[in-house]
Amino acid sequence: MNCYIDCDQMRSVKLCNCVAYVQNSSYRSCEIEELTNCSVYTSDWSKENGTESAEQQECYSTCKKPCYDRTVDTQIGVIKFPSEQQRDRLRAYLGSKNGKKMLLDDTIILEVYFRSLAITQTELYEVMNVEDFVSSFGGIIGLYVGMSFLTVFQAFDYLLMYKRVCKEAAKKKKGIEPSDLKSKKSMKHDESEFIDKPVMY
Repeated sequence: MNCYIDCDQMRSVKLCNCVAYVQNSSYRSCEIEELTNCSVYTSDWSKENGTESAEQQECYSTCKKPCYDRTVDTQIGVIKFPSEQQRDRLRAYLGSKNGKKMLLDDTIILEVYFRSLAITQTELYEVMNVEDFVSSFGGIIGLYVGMSFLTVFQAFDYLLMYKRVCKEAAKKKKGIEPSDLKSKKSMKHDESEFIDKPVMY
């Protein structure tokens, strides 16, 4: 995540010549009004020139995804204090405290709070490793192509059984003759013998 922040810092330095006070001590920190104006300026610049510049996208592409990251959604609000109605009362209050004087123009109220109490947890993990890929690939081949070892072995076994049955049926057909054909052949043979023999008177 620090890589993305660095990319945003470089963009803020180029456009506004300052960065947020909590980001980097190497650059000049933006004042509250500068930071507000800078955020408005960068958003307007993004609308006119696209969401992100090519240089910033190139900077983002070099960043690796972190294993763990925690971010807090913040919001900046600016209000003038004290208001015109409170100046006289505050001046009287500060004047009664042992005569101490404070500059009203340098007095601010800073409130820090969470914008939302919702927590979003994102986990990154491998969708498929090498073992899962190999097993999935083998399952797909076995399911859609039907080239598993068991299928091939069963097909080969069925083919051998079919050939064996066909051979046995052919042998039986050649070796066994029907009984009607045998009886007809014997009758013809007897008749021929009877005709050939001479008649004795």
